[in-house]
Amino acid sequence: IMANTVAVGAALGLVGYDFEILAKVLREHFGAGEIGEGNVKAAKAGYEYAQENFRGDFGYHLSAIGDAKRMLLNGNESIALGAMAAGCKF
Repeated sequence: IMANTVAVGAALGLVGYDFEILAKVLREHFGAGEIGEGNVKAAKAGYEYAQENFRGDFGYHLSAIGDAKRMLLNGNESIALGAMAAGCKF
């Protein structure tokens, strides 16, 4: 699992994403114990490696757009909500 975490850290390092956001997500998902902190360290290693070795070579960069509340749903859920909003009664 930590190999995937290194890759996520490296990907976010390439696009200049704030590492602390990733660390927060990892701690929420894996817990603040040994496993969570191990994943944070693995992600940090990938992040720093990408920042040090490839940062200027990658043309895409992410920036924060604010803390607006957003709805997360899949395609089936969005179709169902659209049908209900349109008054469909099937």
